[in-house]
Amino acid sequence: MNSKRLNGFLPFLLSLVIIMLFTSGCTKTASPEIKQVVTDMREGFNDQNIELFLRHFSDVMFTSRKNSTTYMDLIRKYRKKYGIWESEKYMGQIGEEHIWKVKCIKGKLKMALIFNDNYEVIGFDFRK
Repeated sequence: MNSKRLNGFLPFLLSLVIIMLFTSGCTKTASPEIKQVVTDMREGFNDQNIELFLRHFSDVMFTSRKNSTTYMDLIRKYRKKYGIWESEKYMGQIGEEHIWKVKCIKGKLKMALIFNDNYEVIGFDFRK
C-alpha cells in the first residue's frame, strides 16, 4: 500500500475504532422479560383491561393516590387523545429508565419504565 493510501486509510480506521468503542455499551434490545411487560401493557391499553395493563406493576406503584382506578383513568385519557397503541420501539436505557417510542393512531408518545430485579415495574410515565 502506498503512503498516500495509508494516510487516508489510517484516519478512517481510527474513526471506526472510536465509533465501536463508544457504541459497544449501547444496547437497543430489551430483554425478553421486559418485552413481555410492554406487550401486556399494550394489550391492556388497547383492550382497556386494567388487570393486564398492571400485571407486572410492583406493589410500590400503588398508594392511596395511585390505584387501579387512577391508572384506568390515565389509560382512558391517553386512548381518547392518541387512539389505539399500534406499535412500540425500544430506544434504550438511560440510567434506570427504559425508554420506548409508542406509536398510536393519532400520535406518538414516549414511555419510560423502571424495573426492579424481578422485572416488576417500579416507575412508569407517558411523555409527549
